[in-house]
Amino acid sequence: MGAKFSEDVVPLSDIKINPGKIVKRTSESHRPILLTSRGRGVAVMQSIEDYEQAEEEKAFMRAVVEGLADLDHERACSLTDVKQRLDIKSKQQIDIHFILTAGLFFDKTCQISSRNVLV
Repeated sequence: MGAKFSEDVVPLSDIKINPGKIVKRTSESHRPILLTSRGRGVAVMQSIEDYEQAEEEKAFMRAVVEGLADLDHERACSLTDVKQRLDIKSKQQIDIHFILTAGLFFDKTCQISSRNVLV
């Protein structure tokens, strides 16, 4: 959810007075808070849960973009080749999320390789 600038702008002095209240507001509203000093934005505060979710979504979207680029450059394998390479029987399901999070990728010849994805 985006920031509501009428509600989500807080001077740093307010953080010094009652930090728990501001932290509670970020957790309950699921919106980031813009911290200001002398009327200028200096930092953004958000709950750890919202930060982690945003990072996961960003990593997923980067993986999707990378996968689409692989398709554009004809770096794709058929599902049959992937199942065979991973020794997965036809009735078993492939957990695509596991493959992405484990960092397993297949080169053009469908060989398994491990590659670090920078987030």
